[in-house]
Amino acid sequence: LLSKVGKVPVIDHKGQRIQDSTRIARYLDETFPGTPRLYPEDPNQKALVELWEDWADESLYFYEVYLRVNDSEALEEAIRISNI
Repeated sequence: LLSKVGKVPVIDHKGQRIQDSTRIARYLDETFPGTPRLYPEDPNQKALVELWEDWADESLYFYEVYLRVNDSEALEEAIRISNI
């Protein structure tokens, strides 16, 4: 179990566990500066990306849950992976 609080996604990089897609993206940008960036370098553009990402994360989450619960195959898979 990588995440003590059950939050996904989560990565383990050199013993450091990072959970939540936003934190993972920030971590990857900071840790691997020579690779293509996930966030724009321009502070204004980065702020807009983070604003839209946060909006989508918070606003669309319940639609995803609704669709997952109402799709029997998706619900079975969610239950299967949550019992790992």
